[in-house]
Amino acid sequence: MSIRKVVRAAGEGYAYDPGSLYERLRTSGAEDPLSLRLLSMAGGVLSAAAFTGFLFISGILNNDLSYLVTGSVFLLMSMLLPIWRNTLAFDTFSVALQIVGLVLIAIGCSPFGWTGLHIALLFSVISLLTVMLTRSRTQVFISVLLFFASALSALNETGWKEGLHLFNTSTVALVSTLMLTEARALATGGRVLWLYLPVRNALIVACFFGFVLLGGGDGSIWPAPTWTWISYLPVAGALYLVVRHVSRELDGSDRNRRRKWMIALLLLTLPTAMYPAIAASLLILLLGFYAGHRSAFIIGALGLPLFIGMWYYDLPMSLLQKSIWMILSGAACMLTYLFLVFKNKEDVEG
Repeated sequence: MSIRKVVRAAGEGYAYDPGSLYERLRTSGAEDPLSLRLLSMAGGVLSAAAFTGFLFISGILNNDLSYLVTGSVFLLMSMLLPIWRNTLAFDTFSVALQIVGLVLIAIGCSPFGWTGLHIALLFSVISLLTVMLTRSRTQVFISVLLFFASALSALNETGWKEGLHLFNTSTVALVSTLMLTEARALATGGRVLWLYLPVRNALIVACFFGFVLLGGGDGSIWPAPTWTWISYLPVAGALYLVVRHVSRELDGSDRNRRRKWMIALLLLTLPTAMYPAIAASLLILLLGFYAGHRSAFIIGALGLPLFIGMWYYDLPMSLLQKSIWMILSGAACMLTYLFLVFKNKEDVEG
């Protein structure tokens, strides 16, 4: 994300110091490297598993009420520890306490007649409270993922198959809005910027996972919803907006060229409307390119061959027909690419 985008998003009256703003942009996503945060999460999970096993073996938890009380205390401690000292070691310990607390609360609620739907709603409330109260970015990331996982669990418990379309539409809208307005968050700074980074990363993962569950709508992973192509519509709209923003940055006021890029991209993704995950991975890739977010770019780039392979595998055709279809699709992509390159040269020379 460039300083020019941040200043333009903040408005003409935005007063800033170039040196401090550049430092904010440089360090906004690098307070701790992603590898360290992933190791912190892995360490928290392993610690949580070991500690939970100790609690069960030792017999400390001998009734249902003790599960609830102990789990609640652990959750509260996980929120307070980062406030006291926010280091990587304390971050790992707080993640372990958070996971153990959630597991104990889930176990403690079951004997009281709570169904999976009730527990999912409870976990969604807990995740929102954690986001508001904690000072640990890793906990915010886990809590946002927990919120969307609870939403999926609630949809599964109610048996509402079409709810997956609503889930995918919500995550696509949130991811696109957040990443297209990233400059505004960077200009705002403070708590908004601090929350923005882990929330954005969690939303990207939730969006990607939602389309993995949808697949080709054959019910192999998730109960097959009617009309799989419904999830393609919000992705197509988001693609239109992203290409509009990207082409505006590249081509300035050349509306004709922007229109050509948008139409070409929508035409390329239209044949995969019955498998919206392909267009969704392309959306994540473009959002990562626009916002300068390498993790999103890599997720989108890895998702494209993954979903194309799944789409190829799920096609109700013979191997020969699949091969012909893939050759024609590749030829269409190459012709579109050559057409755009030719038109771009023509516009530059003209």
